[in-house]
Amino acid sequence: MELRGIDHVQVAGPPGCEADARAFYGDLLGLSEVAKPPSLAAGGGVWFALGEQAIHVGIEEGFQPARRGKGCAWHG
Repeated sequence: MELRGIDHVQVAGPPGCEADARAFYGDLLGLSEVAKPPSLAAGGGVWFALGEQAIHVGIEEGFQPARRGKGCAWHG
């Protein structure tokens, strides 16, 4: 098996984080916001694209940010 590309990456955020996500991914990093399909838009969150790759920020009730990287060889 050979990895040839990545379609999208899903990250989680707390309810109401859309403005912060737009400020970070859109304003700071310069990614373009992509409209979510109507069937998914009601759940909140926001999608961004850079070329053919995308970042989907999804809403997670009870979201708790990681205190450090987990499962990485350099983080343990």
